[in-house]
Amino acid sequence: MAGGSMGYRGHGSCRGDGGVGGVGPGGVPRRAGRAGGAARRAALGQGPALQLDGPAVPRRAEPSLRDNAIHGALPGLAGLDRLRVIDLSSNRFSGPIPRRYAAALPALTRLELQDNLLNGTVPAFAQGELTVFNVSYNFLQGERLRNMGHVPRKDFAHTMQLLGKLRHENVVEVVACYHSKEEKLAVYEHVPGRSLFELLHENRGEGRMPLPWPARLSIAKGMARGLAYLHRTMPFFHRPPHGNLKSSNVIILSTPSGKHQHPHVVPKLTDYGFHPLLPHHAHRLAAAKCPEYARGKRPSSRADVFCFGLVLLEVVTGKLPVDEADGDMAEWARLALSHEWSTDILDVEIVGELERHGDMLRLTEVALMCAAVEPDRRPKMPDVVRMIDEIGGGVEEKGRWELVVG
Repeated sequence: MAGGSMGYRGHGSCRGDGGVGGVGPGGVPRRAGRAGGAARRAALGQGPALQLDGPAVPRRAEPSLRDNAIHGALPGLAGLDRLRVIDLSSNRFSGPIPRRYAAALPALTRLELQDNLLNGTVPAFAQGELTVFNVSYNFLQGERLRNMGHVPRKDFAHTMQLLGKLRHENVVEVVACYHSKEEKLAVYEHVPGRSLFELLHENRGEGRMPLPWPARLSIAKGMARGLAYLHRTMPFFHRPPHGNLKSSNVIILSTPSGKHQHPHVVPKLTDYGFHPLLPHHAHRLAAAKCPEYARGKRPSSRADVFCFGLVLLEVVTGKLPVDEADGDMAEWARLALSHEWSTDILDVEIVGELERHGDMLRLTEVALMCAAVEPDRRPKMPDVVRMIDEIGGGVEEKGRWELVVG
């Protein structure tokens, strides 16, 4: 993640100055005037703290406090659910963008917060009429997209517009982007968790809290559903739909499952959809691990399936995904399943769960089907979802386990 200046305008295409053009129609309201004396006195510490809550502000007002020196947190805007335009740009506001701005302002059409000192992540704004959203020149978090200096603005904008429309429980949402000659940023929704790679491999040894089998199976099922959604939703020309599937690009969110119950894990796929923009750097992405890429063939959706199989093997075996050994790991697992020592492939952290060995080996079989050398022999993702959903029957509900992901 990297801080930087970024702009967002609706859920559409990026402008060269860092904005993102809205998908739907809608004009830009006229610019309101500068703040009055009370706001200036608050900014200078000569009056009460700035407050835009309650009945003091008309419910349909379009407050503008731009071009002042107001500092502190952004105002809460409680009771102002009908606000359509808010302009707090060019001040010294700091801290995160309140989630209330995204959740409790359904009529919002324009929000300008550029040129402040804001930090943290950008909430997911879903207002249908929001056509202007600018958060440029702050210190918000986003992912710097490497090797994209050559990508034309139009192509990048089209891709971000496509990705910005995706909505699925197991896919991290793209909420904003930034485009300039020097760099490009993608801003994702904030997912308070850790990567699957970290949960599987970090701090192995004494004192580590292992990732138990019920959690691993739940993660496998969620990953499959998220990838199947991308395959079903992305247009045919956008292949492979993910393109960079690996354990470090799966974020695990832990959600409460009720009083006195252990948390429920939700895997979310990230860093997806950029393969078509990187024809000259595709070898750096996970899809390049598929055997057909080495034969000079362009990866298809089946490349994602191959990568998914490798991640499943990582989940079952606990082995590190070393580039040179990925193919060997699949062959090793195939050999193991054909002999009496099949359970030797299981991660030492789960091998003690004897009653689950059958399910572990079934998931291994699915992984090896996905990791077939020939693309045509790999199953399609809807079939993968069905096969994995048939494993374990109720283990997600009956399993009692603890998981720390924060």
